[in-house]
Amino acid sequence: MPTVAKTSPAQIVAAAQKLIERGGLDAASMQAIARAVGVAGPSLYKHFPQRAAILRAVAQATVDRMHGLLQRAATTGDPLKDLRAMANAQRAFARRSPHLYSLLFGQDDNPTKLTPEDYAVVVAPLLERLRLVGEPARALPIARLFVAFTHGFAAMEAAGAFRMGGDLDTDFAYALDHLLATLPGRARR
Repeated sequence: MPTVAKTSPAQIVAAAQKLIERGGLDAASMQAIARAVGVAGPSLYKHFPQRAAILRAVAQATVDRMHGLLQRAATTGDPLKDLRAMANAQRAFARRSPHLYSLLFGQDDNPTKLTPEDYAVVVAPLLERLRLVGEPARALPIARLFVAFTHGFAAMEAAGAFRMGGDLDTDFAYALDHLLATLPGRARR
């Protein structure tokens, strides 16, 4: 009779997420993950062939989480208001969970590097709204501009690069107003 598994892939991914959220990728060692789910380190290999596979599963879960956050933020029925809400949701996630957020923009040597299909999942809610504000054929380049602004602001904020005073919430809203004003129609708060 086979032994009963003491953990599951979902529990392993959830534990790794918590460890990464608290201390970054390095905090999610195989031993730390095993301790978090209450098994010996080698038991993890029954579910994942290597640490990189766990990290990739965490990255995939983060893709799904960001997609859900953006989808839930876009509820007004007004594409411009929804775009504003999505930018705020992305920034809030970056502030609340910087280590998980960083998985969305991994480097080439990072085991969590996302695929084009992953990025398509993340930006799908954004593209849906952008197609509603005119020039549907231009939705992708506008989405790139939108994500570059929101991510750039969030990354600079996380790095402490905005040290010249001012109120970052006000500055973000001001810059977002101007970005949205370049789209057909006018953004309103």
